[in-house]
Amino acid sequence: MKQSLKLSLVSLSLFGLLAGCSTTQYPVTDMQAINVEQNCQTSFWSDCVGYPFPVKYANTQDAKGINWQIAYMDEYRGTEPNPTTVVLIHGKGMHAGYYAEIMKDLLIQGYRVIAPDLPNYGKSIPGNLNNPVTRSLDDTRDAIHDLLANQLKLQKAHFLGHSMGGQWVLGYALKYPSMVDKIVLEAPGGIEEFPTTVANIPFFGEAQADSYEAWSKIWGGMLKTEQAKTAQDIELFNYFKAKNPKTGTIMDSPAGYFLVETPVTDYITHTRQYMIDASPEEFAAWTQTYIRDVYSMGEEVRIDDPNSLVKRIAQIEAPILITYGAKEPFIPTTIFSGKQNLKWDVIKPVYDALAANGNAPTVKVYPDAGHFIHTDIPTQFNQDVINYLADKRLANADNVKKYKAPLITPPEEVQVFFDAFKKDLLKQDKTAIANYYANDFMENGFDKNSFLAVLYSQMKNVKDYKVSLVKFEQDKATPGEYFIEGMVDLGLMKVPFKPESKVRKTEQGWQWLGNRKS
Repeated sequence: MKQSLKLSLVSLSLFGLLAGCSTTQYPVTDMQAINVEQNCQTSFWSDCVGYPFPVKYANTQDAKGINWQIAYMDEYRGTEPNPTTVVLIHGKGMHAGYYAEIMKDLLIQGYRVIAPDLPNYGKSIPGNLNNPVTRSLDDTRDAIHDLLANQLKLQKAHFLGHSMGGQWVLGYALKYPSMVDKIVLEAPGGIEEFPTTVANIPFFGEAQADSYEAWSKIWGGMLKTEQAKTAQDIELFNYFKAKNPKTGTIMDSPAGYFLVETPVTDYITHTRQYMIDASPEEFAAWTQTYIRDVYSMGEEVRIDDPNSLVKRIAQIEAPILITYGAKEPFIPTTIFSGKQNLKWDVIKPVYDALAANGNAPTVKVYPDAGHFIHTDIPTQFNQDVINYLADKRLANADNVKKYKAPLITPPEEVQVFFDAFKKDLLKQDKTAIANYYANDFMENGFDKNSFLAVLYSQMKNVKDYKVSLVKFEQDKATPGEYFIEGMVDLGLMKVPFKPESKVRKTEQGWQWLGNRKS
Protein backbone atom coordinates (compact mmCIF):
# COMPACT_ATOMS: atom_id res chain seq x y z
CA MET A 1 0.00 0.00 0.00
CA LYS A 2 1.31 3.43 -0.89
CA GLN A 3 2.30 5.38 2.18
CA SER A 4 2.53 9.14 2.23
CA LEU A 5 4.65 11.08 4.64
CA LYS A 6 3.35 14.59 5.11
CA LEU A 7 5.82 16.82 6.88
CA SER A 8 4.52 20.16 8.05
CA LEU A 9 7.05 22.94 8.33
CA VAL A 10 7.82 24.41 11.68
CA SER A 11 5.77 27.57 11.87
CA LEU A 12 8.01 30.60 12.03
CA SER A 13 7.21 33.69 14.04
CA LEU A 14 7.65 36.97 12.20
CA PHE A 15 10.82 38.71 13.25
CA GLY A 16 9.31 42.19 13.25
CA LEU A 17 12.41 43.34 11.41
CA LEU A 18 12.34 46.54 9.45
CA ALA A 19 14.57 44.82 6.94
CA GLY A 20 14.53 43.58 3.39
CA CYS A 21 13.17 45.42 0.40
CA SER A 22 10.75 47.57 2.38
CA THR A 23 9.24 48.09 5.83
CA THR A 24 6.13 46.21 4.71
CA GLN A 25 5.82 42.52 5.49
CA TYR A 26 3.88 40.29 3.15
CA PRO A 27 1.87 37.29 4.37
CA VAL A 28 2.70 33.91 2.89
CA THR A 29 -0.40 31.80 3.38
CA ASP A 30 -0.21 29.43 0.43
CA MET A 31 2.98 27.56 1.21
CA GLN A 32 2.55 23.83 0.63
CA ALA A 33 3.54 21.10 3.06
CA ILE A 34 6.77 19.46 1.96
CA ASN A 35 6.20 15.75 1.52
CA VAL A 36 7.73 12.55 0.19
CA GLU A 37 5.71 9.52 -0.89
CA GLN A 38 7.08 6.07 -0.13
CA ASN A 39 6.67 3.12 -2.49
CA CYS A 40 6.14 5.53 -5.36
CA GLN A 41 5.62 3.67 -8.64
CA THR A 42 5.88 6.56 -11.12
CA SER A 43 8.56 9.20 -11.58
CA PHE A 44 9.91 9.71 -8.08
CA TRP A 45 11.08 13.29 -8.56
CA SER A 46 8.24 14.48 -10.77
CA ASP A 47 5.36 12.96 -8.83
CA CYS A 48 6.45 11.85 -5.37
CA VAL A 49 8.47 14.70 -3.83
CA GLY A 50 6.50 17.79 -2.84
CA TYR A 51 8.10 21.24 -2.79
CA PRO A 52 6.92 24.19 -0.67
CA PHE A 53 5.83 26.22 -3.72
CA PRO A 54 4.69 25.37 -7.25
CA VAL A 55 7.45 24.10 -9.53
CA LYS A 56 7.90 25.47 -13.03
CA TYR A 57 10.02 24.08 -15.86
CA ALA A 58 12.16 25.72 -18.52
CA ASN A 59 14.27 24.35 -21.37
CA THR A 60 17.73 25.89 -21.28
CA GLN A 61 21.05 25.40 -23.00
CA ASP A 62 24.64 25.39 -21.77
CA ALA A 63 27.67 26.76 -23.64
CA LYS A 64 28.34 23.34 -25.19
CA GLY A 65 24.93 23.36 -26.82
CA ILE A 66 23.40 20.70 -24.55
CA ASN A 67 19.74 21.26 -23.72
CA TRP A 68 18.63 20.95 -20.10
CA GLN A 69 15.20 20.95 -18.51
CA ILE A 70 15.43 23.06 -15.36
CA ALA A 71 12.90 22.83 -12.54
CA TYR A 72 12.59 25.94 -10.39
CA MET A 73 10.41 27.82 -7.94
CA ASP A 74 9.80 31.53 -8.58
CA GLU A 75 7.75 33.36 -5.96
CA TYR A 76 6.96 36.98 -5.08
CA ARG A 77 4.35 38.50 -2.76
CA GLY A 78 5.01 42.21 -3.16
CA THR A 79 3.76 44.80 -5.62
CA GLU A 80 6.94 46.25 -7.13
CA PRO A 81 7.32 45.83 -10.91
CA ASN A 82 11.03 45.06 -10.56
CA PRO A 83 11.53 43.60 -7.08
CA THR A 84 14.88 42.82 -5.53
CA THR A 85 15.49 39.12 -6.18
CA VAL A 86 17.32 36.41 -4.25
CA VAL A 87 18.49 33.28 -6.09
CA LEU A 88 19.04 30.21 -3.89
CA ILE A 89 21.51 27.55 -5.09
CA HIS A 90 21.39 24.20 -3.30
CA GLY A 91 24.32 21.97 -2.34
CA LYS A 92 25.62 18.63 -3.61
CA GLY A 93 23.00 15.90 -3.37
CA MET A 94 20.30 18.35 -2.32
CA HIS A 95 17.43 20.11 -4.09
CA ALA A 96 15.62 23.42 -3.85
CA GLY A 97 12.87 22.02 -1.63
CA TYR A 98 15.13 22.16 1.43
CA TYR A 99 15.10 25.97 1.26
CA ALA A 100 11.43 26.08 2.33
CA GLU A 101 11.92 28.11 5.52
CA ILE A 102 14.31 30.73 4.16
CA MET A 103 12.12 31.12 1.06
CA LYS A 104 9.18 31.95 3.31
CA ASP A 105 11.14 34.45 5.39
CA LEU A 106 12.53 36.21 2.31
CA LEU A 107 9.07 36.39 0.73
CA ILE A 108 7.68 37.95 3.91
CA GLN A 109 10.30 40.67 3.59
CA GLY A 110 9.23 41.50 0.04
CA TYR A 111 11.91 39.74 -1.98
CA ARG A 112 11.29 37.77 -5.13
CA VAL A 113 12.84 34.33 -4.60
CA ILE A 114 14.03 31.98 -7.34
CA ALA A 115 15.22 28.50 -6.33
CA PRO A 116 16.28 26.18 -9.18
CA ASP A 117 17.26 22.54 -9.10
CA LEU A 118 20.68 22.20 -10.71
CA PRO A 119 20.91 19.83 -13.69
CA ASN A 120 20.70 16.17 -12.57
CA TYR A 121 19.36 17.04 -9.10
CA GLY A 122 15.83 17.04 -7.71
CA LYS A 123 13.10 17.74 -10.20
CA SER A 124 15.75 18.55 -12.81
CA ILE A 125 16.50 14.81 -13.02
CA PRO A 126 13.57 13.27 -14.97
CA GLY A 127 13.81 15.53 -18.01
CA ASN A 128 17.57 15.08 -18.34
CA LEU A 129 18.03 11.32 -18.07
CA ASN A 130 19.63 11.20 -21.52
CA ASN A 131 22.09 13.99 -20.77
CA PRO A 132 25.69 13.33 -19.71
CA VAL A 133 26.52 12.83 -16.05
CA THR A 134 29.91 14.32 -16.90
CA ARG A 135 28.58 17.88 -17.05
CA SER A 136 30.80 20.36 -15.19
CA LEU A 137 29.74 22.94 -12.64
CA ASP A 138 30.35 25.56 -15.31
CA ASP A 139 27.91 23.72 -17.59
CA THR A 140 25.28 24.02 -14.88
CA ARG A 141 26.11 27.71 -14.39
CA ASP A 142 25.51 28.32 -18.10
CA ALA A 143 22.21 26.41 -18.02
CA ILE A 144 20.94 28.34 -14.98
CA HIS A 145 22.17 31.63 -16.46
CA ASP A 146 20.11 30.94 -19.57
CA LEU A 147 17.09 30.55 -17.30
CA LEU A 148 17.75 33.66 -15.22
CA ALA A 149 18.99 36.13 -17.80
CA ASN A 150 17.41 35.03 -21.06
CA GLN A 151 14.08 33.51 -20.01
CA LEU A 152 13.22 35.25 -16.73
CA LYS A 153 14.89 38.47 -17.94
CA LEU A 154 16.62 38.95 -14.61
CA GLN A 155 19.22 41.71 -14.69
CA LYS A 156 20.71 41.43 -11.21
CA ALA A 157 20.10 39.47 -8.02
CA HIS A 158 21.48 38.49 -4.66
CA PHE A 159 22.78 34.91 -4.64
CA LEU A 160 22.85 32.50 -1.70
CA GLY A 161 24.68 29.20 -2.10
CA HIS A 162 25.06 26.31 0.34
CA SER A 163 28.05 23.93 0.31
CA MET A 164 28.69 23.08 -3.35
CA GLY A 165 26.14 25.79 -4.09
CA GLY A 166 28.51 28.27 -2.46
CA GLN A 167 31.27 27.21 -4.84
CA TRP A 168 28.74 27.44 -7.69
CA VAL A 169 27.90 31.04 -6.74
CA LEU A 170 31.57 32.05 -6.55
CA GLY A 171 32.16 30.68 -10.04
CA TYR A 172 28.98 32.31 -11.32
CA ALA A 173 30.04 35.69 -9.91
CA LEU A 174 33.34 35.38 -11.76
CA LYS A 175 31.69 34.33 -15.03
CA TYR A 176 28.67 36.65 -14.93
CA PRO A 177 29.67 39.51 -12.58
CA SER A 178 27.01 41.93 -13.83
CA MET A 179 24.30 39.52 -12.65
CA VAL A 180 25.43 39.44 -9.02
CA ASP A 181 24.54 42.00 -6.37
CA LYS A 182 25.38 40.48 -2.96
CA ILE A 183 26.63 36.99 -2.17
CA VAL A 184 25.77 34.84 0.86
CA LEU A 185 27.87 31.71 1.29
CA GLU A 186 26.61 29.02 3.68
CA ALA A 187 29.34 26.49 4.55
CA PRO A 188 30.81 26.97 1.06
CA GLY A 189 33.09 24.63 -0.79
CA GLY A 190 35.53 25.99 -3.33
CA ILE A 191 37.80 28.06 -1.12
CA GLU A 192 40.59 25.54 -0.55
CA GLU A 193 42.81 24.07 -3.26
CA PHE A 194 43.42 20.37 -3.96
CA PRO A 195 46.31 18.62 -5.67
CA THR A 196 45.42 16.82 -8.87
CA THR A 197 46.91 13.59 -7.51
CA VAL A 198 46.67 12.25 -3.97
CA ALA A 199 48.49 9.06 -2.90
CA ASN A 200 49.40 8.43 -6.56
CA ILE A 201 45.74 8.50 -7.61
CA PRO A 202 44.72 11.24 -10.09
CA PHE A 203 41.47 12.06 -8.33
CA PHE A 204 41.05 15.30 -10.28
CA GLY A 205 42.81 14.42 -13.51
CA GLU A 206 41.70 16.13 -16.71
CA ALA A 207 41.01 12.80 -18.45
CA GLN A 208 37.84 12.49 -16.37
CA ALA A 209 36.35 15.77 -17.53
CA ASP A 210 34.52 14.33 -20.54
CA SER A 211 34.99 10.58 -20.08
CA TYR A 212 32.63 8.67 -17.83
CA GLU A 213 34.83 5.59 -18.23
CA ALA A 214 37.94 7.44 -17.02
CA TRP A 215 35.98 8.93 -14.15
CA SER A 216 34.47 5.60 -13.07
CA LYS A 217 37.93 4.00 -12.84
CA ILE A 218 38.74 6.45 -10.03
CA TRP A 219 35.36 6.99 -8.43
CA GLY A 220 33.47 3.78 -9.27
CA GLY A 221 34.12 2.21 -5.87
CA MET A 222 32.66 5.21 -4.06
CA LEU A 223 29.67 5.14 -6.39
CA LYS A 224 28.97 1.47 -5.60
CA THR A 225 29.20 2.23 -1.89
CA GLU A 226 26.70 5.06 -2.24
CA GLN A 227 24.30 2.93 -4.25
CA ALA A 228 24.51 0.11 -1.69
CA LYS A 229 23.52 2.26 1.30
CA THR A 230 20.47 1.14 3.22
CA ALA A 231 17.76 3.34 4.66
CA GLN A 232 19.32 2.82 8.09
CA ASP A 233 22.78 3.80 6.80
CA ILE A 234 21.36 7.06 5.49
CA GLU A 235 19.48 7.98 8.65
CA LEU A 236 22.45 7.17 10.88
CA PHE A 237 24.86 9.21 8.80
CA ASN A 238 22.53 12.19 8.46
CA TYR A 239 22.28 12.49 12.25
CA PHE A 240 25.97 11.90 13.10
CA LYS A 241 25.64 8.21 13.90
CA ALA A 242 27.24 5.04 12.54
CA LYS A 243 27.03 1.30 13.05
CA ASN A 244 30.03 -0.50 14.53
CA PRO A 245 31.20 -2.78 11.69
CA LYS A 246 32.02 -5.59 14.12
CA THR A 247 29.33 -5.44 16.80
CA GLY A 248 26.48 -3.64 15.06
CA THR A 249 26.31 -1.17 17.96
CA ILE A 250 25.11 2.33 17.04
CA MET A 251 27.73 4.92 17.98
CA ASP A 252 28.39 8.62 17.51
CA SER A 253 30.11 9.62 14.29
CA PRO A 254 32.31 12.67 13.59
CA ALA A 255 30.58 13.22 10.22
CA GLY A 256 26.98 13.91 9.39
CA TYR A 257 24.50 16.45 8.12
CA PHE A 258 22.13 17.57 10.85
CA LEU A 259 22.77 18.48 14.48
CA VAL A 260 19.06 19.10 15.04
CA GLU A 261 16.19 16.97 13.77
CA THR A 262 13.37 18.98 12.23
CA PRO A 263 10.61 18.36 9.67
CA VAL A 264 12.95 19.73 7.00
CA THR A 265 15.83 17.39 7.92
CA ASP A 266 13.44 14.42 8.01
CA TYR A 267 12.16 15.50 4.59
CA ILE A 268 15.72 15.46 3.21
CA THR A 269 16.45 12.13 4.87
CA HIS A 270 13.28 10.44 3.64
CA THR A 271 13.83 11.75 0.13
CA ARG A 272 17.19 9.99 -0.02
CA GLN A 273 15.84 6.84 1.62
CA TYR A 274 12.79 6.47 -0.59
CA MET A 275 14.85 6.93 -3.75
CA ILE A 276 16.39 3.50 -3.16
CA ASP A 277 13.24 1.61 -4.18
CA ALA A 278 11.82 4.24 -6.52
CA SER A 279 12.54 4.96 -10.19
CA PRO A 280 15.77 3.02 -10.99
CA GLU A 281 16.90 5.44 -13.71
CA GLU A 282 16.40 8.46 -11.49
CA PHE A 283 18.18 6.80 -8.58
CA ALA A 284 21.14 5.95 -10.85
CA ALA A 285 21.27 9.52 -12.18
CA TRP A 286 21.16 11.00 -8.67
CA THR A 287 23.86 8.71 -7.21
CA GLN A 288 26.13 9.15 -10.21
CA THR A 289 25.82 12.93 -10.05
CA TYR A 290 26.25 12.99 -6.27
CA ILE A 291 29.59 11.20 -6.51
CA ARG A 292 30.57 12.83 -9.79
CA ASP A 293 30.31 16.26 -8.22
CA VAL A 294 33.13 15.49 -5.81
CA TYR A 295 35.23 15.53 -8.96
CA SER A 296 33.36 18.52 -10.41
CA MET A 297 34.17 20.57 -7.31
CA GLY A 298 37.80 19.43 -7.04
CA GLU A 299 38.53 19.95 -10.71
CA GLU A 300 37.85 23.69 -10.29
CA VAL A 301 40.27 24.18 -7.39
CA ARG A 302 43.41 22.30 -8.47
CA ILE A 303 46.63 23.73 -7.05
CA ASP A 304 48.46 23.31 -10.35
CA ASP A 305 45.78 25.22 -12.30
CA PRO A 306 46.83 28.88 -12.69
CA ASN A 307 43.17 29.78 -13.22
CA SER A 308 41.72 27.79 -10.34
CA LEU A 309 38.62 29.20 -8.69
CA VAL A 310 40.54 29.88 -5.48
CA LYS A 311 43.18 31.93 -7.29
CA ARG A 312 40.46 34.09 -8.88
CA ILE A 313 38.19 34.67 -5.89
CA ALA A 314 39.85 38.02 -5.14
CA GLN A 315 38.54 39.30 -8.48
CA ILE A 316 34.95 39.21 -7.18
CA GLU A 317 33.66 42.71 -6.52
CA ALA A 318 30.24 41.84 -5.10
CA PRO A 319 29.91 42.10 -1.29
CA ILE A 320 30.23 38.67 0.34
CA LEU A 321 28.95 37.14 3.58
CA ILE A 322 30.83 33.95 4.51
CA THR A 323 29.16 31.73 7.11
CA TYR A 324 30.20 28.43 8.67
CA GLY A 325 29.18 26.37 11.66
CA ALA A 326 31.87 25.87 14.29
CA LYS A 327 30.92 22.18 14.23
CA GLU A 328 31.51 21.92 10.47
CA PRO A 329 32.39 18.26 9.77
CA PHE A 330 33.54 18.40 6.12
CA ILE A 331 35.62 21.56 5.70
CA PRO A 332 38.60 21.70 5.64
CA THR A 333 38.65 18.74 3.24
CA THR A 334 41.85 17.56 4.89
CA ILE A 335 42.37 14.38 2.89
CA PHE A 336 42.59 16.44 -0.31
CA SER A 337 43.65 19.94 0.75
CA GLY A 338 45.91 19.07 3.68
CA LYS A 339 44.27 21.97 5.56
CA GLN A 340 43.62 21.56 9.23
CA ASN A 341 41.82 24.53 10.75
CA LEU A 342 38.60 26.04 9.40
CA LYS A 343 39.28 29.60 10.51
CA TRP A 344 43.01 29.86 9.95
CA ASP A 345 43.54 27.59 6.96
CA VAL A 346 40.31 28.15 5.03
CA ILE A 347 38.55 31.39 5.94
CA LYS A 348 41.48 33.70 6.60
CA PRO A 349 43.37 33.24 3.31
CA VAL A 350 40.21 34.01 1.33
CA TYR A 351 39.40 36.95 3.59
CA ASP A 352 42.92 38.35 3.16
CA ALA A 353 42.82 37.95 -0.64
CA LEU A 354 39.49 39.73 -0.94
CA ALA A 355 40.46 42.43 1.58
CA ALA A 356 43.66 43.15 -0.34
CA ASN A 357 41.45 44.00 -3.34
CA GLY A 358 39.20 46.25 -1.26
CA ASN A 359 36.35 43.76 -0.80
CA ALA A 360 36.78 42.40 2.73
CA PRO A 361 33.93 39.94 3.32
CA THR A 362 31.72 39.77 6.39
CA VAL A 363 32.37 36.49 8.23
CA LYS A 364 30.30 34.73 10.84
CA VAL A 365 31.00 31.34 12.43
CA TYR A 366 28.03 29.99 14.41
CA PRO A 367 29.00 28.03 17.55
CA ASP A 368 25.96 25.73 17.50
CA ALA A 369 25.81 24.79 13.83
CA GLY A 370 27.37 22.25 11.52
CA HIS A 371 27.33 22.02 7.72
CA PHE A 372 23.59 22.73 7.37
CA ILE A 373 23.31 26.06 9.13
CA HIS A 374 19.88 26.82 7.68
CA THR A 375 18.43 23.68 9.30
CA ASP A 376 20.49 23.66 12.53
CA ILE A 377 19.66 27.26 13.49
CA PRO A 378 17.12 28.48 10.90
CA THR A 379 15.73 31.45 12.80
CA GLN A 380 19.12 32.99 13.55
CA PHE A 381 20.60 32.24 10.14
CA ASN A 382 17.59 33.52 8.20
CA GLN A 383 17.52 36.71 10.24
CA ASP A 384 21.23 37.29 9.57
CA VAL A 385 20.71 36.77 5.84
CA ILE A 386 17.83 39.26 5.82
CA ASN A 387 19.85 41.80 7.80
CA TYR A 388 22.89 41.41 5.54
CA LEU A 389 20.88 41.87 2.36
CA ALA A 390 19.30 44.99 3.90
CA ASP A 391 22.73 46.47 4.77
CA LYS A 392 22.13 46.01 8.48
CA ARG A 393 24.87 45.09 10.92
CA LEU A 394 25.28 41.42 11.81
CA ALA A 395 25.54 40.76 15.53
CA ASN A 396 28.60 38.77 16.62
CA ALA A 397 30.31 38.80 13.24
CA ASP A 398 33.88 37.48 13.40
CA ASN A 399 36.92 39.76 13.50
CA VAL A 400 39.03 37.73 11.07
CA LYS A 401 42.03 39.97 11.64
CA LYS A 402 42.31 38.43 15.11
CA TYR A 403 42.45 34.84 13.85
CA LYS A 404 45.71 33.31 15.01
CA ALA A 405 47.63 30.28 13.85
CA PRO A 406 46.44 27.43 16.08
CA LEU A 407 49.55 25.25 15.93
CA ILE A 408 51.13 24.43 19.27
CA THR A 409 54.40 22.85 20.33
CA PRO A 410 53.89 19.63 22.30
CA PRO A 411 56.00 18.87 25.42
CA GLU A 412 59.48 17.65 24.53
CA GLU A 413 58.84 14.14 25.82
CA VAL A 414 55.79 13.86 23.57
CA GLN A 415 57.80 15.00 20.56
CA VAL A 416 60.36 12.31 21.42
CA PHE A 417 57.46 9.81 21.38
CA PHE A 418 56.35 11.00 17.93
CA ASP A 419 59.92 10.81 16.58
CA ALA A 420 60.47 7.30 17.92
CA PHE A 421 57.16 6.12 16.47
CA LYS A 422 58.06 7.64 13.10
CA LYS A 423 61.39 5.80 13.05
CA ASP A 424 59.84 2.41 13.68
CA LEU A 425 56.91 3.09 11.35
CA LEU A 426 59.21 3.91 8.44
CA LYS A 427 61.24 0.79 9.24
CA GLN A 428 57.94 -1.15 9.17
CA ASP A 429 58.92 -2.85 12.44
CA LYS A 430 55.60 -4.44 13.43
CA THR A 431 56.79 -5.67 16.83
CA ALA A 432 58.04 -2.22 17.82
CA ILE A 433 54.96 -0.49 16.42
CA ALA A 434 52.59 -2.63 18.49
CA ASN A 435 54.27 -1.42 21.70
CA TYR A 436 53.20 2.15 20.95
CA TYR A 437 49.52 1.20 21.29
CA ALA A 438 47.78 0.68 24.62
CA ASN A 439 46.20 -2.74 25.12
CA ASP A 440 42.83 -1.03 25.62
CA PHE A 441 43.25 1.09 22.49
CA MET A 442 39.92 1.72 20.75
CA GLU A 443 39.16 3.94 17.77
CA ASN A 444 35.79 4.13 16.05
CA GLY A 445 35.02 0.45 16.65
CA PHE A 446 38.53 -0.88 16.01
CA ASP A 447 40.40 -2.43 18.91
CA LYS A 448 44.19 -2.63 19.02
CA ASN A 449 44.57 -5.77 16.91
CA SER A 450 42.03 -4.69 14.30
CA PHE A 451 43.57 -1.26 14.01
CA LEU A 452 47.09 -2.63 13.71
CA ALA A 453 45.98 -5.02 10.97
CA VAL A 454 44.79 -2.05 8.90
CA LEU A 455 47.93 -0.06 9.71
CA TYR A 456 50.25 -2.90 8.71
CA SER A 457 48.44 -3.30 5.39
CA GLN A 458 49.05 0.37 4.58
CA MET A 459 52.59 0.87 5.90
CA LYS A 460 54.13 0.56 2.44
CA ASN A 461 52.35 3.79 1.45
CA VAL A 462 53.76 5.80 4.37
CA LYS A 463 56.68 7.97 3.24
CA ASP A 464 56.90 10.32 6.22
CA TYR A 465 55.34 10.98 9.62
CA LYS A 466 55.16 14.60 10.74
CA VAL A 467 52.72 15.58 13.47
CA SER A 468 51.29 19.10 13.75
CA LEU A 469 49.06 19.74 16.76
CA VAL A 470 46.39 22.32 17.48
CA LYS A 471 45.56 20.83 20.88
CA PHE A 472 47.38 18.90 23.59
CA GLU A 473 45.29 19.00 26.74
CA GLN A 474 45.09 16.81 29.84
CA ASP A 475 41.80 15.01 30.40
CA LYS A 476 40.78 16.38 33.78
CA ALA A 477 38.64 13.32 34.44
CA THR A 478 41.44 10.82 33.79
CA PRO A 479 44.96 11.68 35.00
CA GLY A 480 47.68 10.58 32.63
CA GLU A 481 45.49 10.84 29.52
CA TYR A 482 45.72 13.74 27.10
CA PHE A 483 43.47 14.85 24.25
CA ILE A 484 45.25 15.59 21.00
CA GLU A 485 43.97 17.34 17.89
CA GLY A 486 45.93 17.92 14.74
CA MET A 487 47.16 16.28 11.62
CA VAL A 488 49.76 13.81 10.42
CA ASP A 489 51.68 14.28 7.16
CA LEU A 490 52.32 10.78 5.77
CA GLY A 491 54.27 12.02 2.77
CA LEU A 492 51.71 11.15 0.10
CA MET A 493 48.78 12.60 2.01
CA LYS A 494 47.75 14.26 5.26
CA VAL A 495 45.21 12.83 7.69
CA PRO A 496 43.72 14.32 10.86
CA PHE A 497 43.56 12.65 14.23
CA LYS A 498 40.06 11.38 14.91
CA PRO A 499 37.95 13.67 17.13
CA GLU A 500 38.65 13.14 20.85
CA SER A 501 41.82 11.15 20.19
CA LYS A 502 44.05 10.57 23.19
CA VAL A 503 47.54 9.54 24.22
CA ARG A 504 48.38 8.07 27.63
CA LYS A 505 51.49 8.55 29.75
CA THR A 506 52.65 5.35 31.48
CA GLU A 507 55.74 4.32 33.42
CA GLN A 508 56.98 2.65 30.23
CA GLY A 509 56.38 5.75 28.11
CA TRP A 510 53.65 7.28 25.98
CA GLN A 511 51.07 5.22 24.10
CA TRP A 512 48.32 5.79 21.57
CA LEU A 513 44.92 5.37 23.17
CA GLY A 514 42.55 6.15 20.27
CA ASN A 515 39.34 8.08 20.72
CA ARG A 516 37.69 5.42 22.91
CA LYS A 517 34.68 5.12 20.61
CA SER A 518 33.41 1.56 20.35
